[in-house]
Amino acid sequence: MRAKAVGYRIAQWVSERIPASWAFRCAQCLADGQWRRDTTRRAGVRANMSLLCGESIAPADPRIRDVFRNFASYLVECLTIHRVSNPVVRVEGAEHLHEARRYQRGIIMLTAHLGNWEVGAALLQRMGWPMAAVVLPHEEADTNALFNAQRRRCGIEVIPLARDVTQQCLRRLRRGEALGLFGDLDFTGGGIEVPFCGRQVRLPRGPALLSVRSQAPVVPVFCIREGDWSFRLCLEPPILPPRHPDRESVTRLTAAYATVLERYLTRTPEQWLVFQPLETITGTWQNAHRHSTAATVS
Repeated sequence: MRAKAVGYRIAQWVSERIPASWAFRCAQCLADGQWRRDTTRRAGVRANMSLLCGESIAPADPRIRDVFRNFASYLVECLTIHRVSNPVVRVEGAEHLHEARRYQRGIIMLTAHLGNWEVGAALLQRMGWPMAAVVLPHEEADTNALFNAQRRRCGIEVIPLARDVTQQCLRRLRRGEALGLFGDLDFTGGGIEVPFCGRQVRLPRGPALLSVRSQAPVVPVFCIREGDWSFRLCLEPPILPPRHPDRESVTRLTAAYATVLERYLTRTPEQWLVFQPLETITGTWQNAHRHSTAATVS
């Protein structure tokens, strides 16, 4: 077992056996150490936060450290969600899911690496909205197995980002099922440039493409942290695909989601848990798998 996976399993074992407040406190201390040492990730967070804020932020801006701390809290929550039966949750916009279900085309639940997306999926499952989620595999197989096991414990079906992912997604949508996708990072390199925070930014086109091909509505969903085991689950009105799509339909749908994404990210930039500059992420998964003939959803 690789060192990273061992570290995660130790963290899980400890977090399950001490009070939650202690687990979060330990995680914060470790996060502060990582923030001090890791100049590369600090620079990545600063670049992304500057994009969201519309100006270059100072290297000492305290929100940069907050990103490291929020990621540490995210890990504690991910590793122990199966043991927490009653987190504090404030739900906003649940009626939008009921509206989307009326179309009987499946639902694309679109989110970002914001707050705690894993807990968001688990909460939706508990609310009676099961889903399959497309996930980017971790580099280490043992780490991947640990996180996928946690997802399955919470009733979430896992669809790894792989060569047949598009067809897997379309089959589920055509059966009327819900599908969880990310819309903020273009891992596969097939994204579309759309306006975002005053710039042209490449975002994945897969969610919009699936929506056009299946006629499934897109419901933006975000799980924002408000404290230890306290969340605000926000659901936005469905974004509908055109009934008679044209060449620009995918771009327009992607731009529509980008507007919603920008609104949430700029409100809570310290909860966007992305440690690489956004522009350097494009195609990272595809480059790592360049010998495959992947038909991806980005």
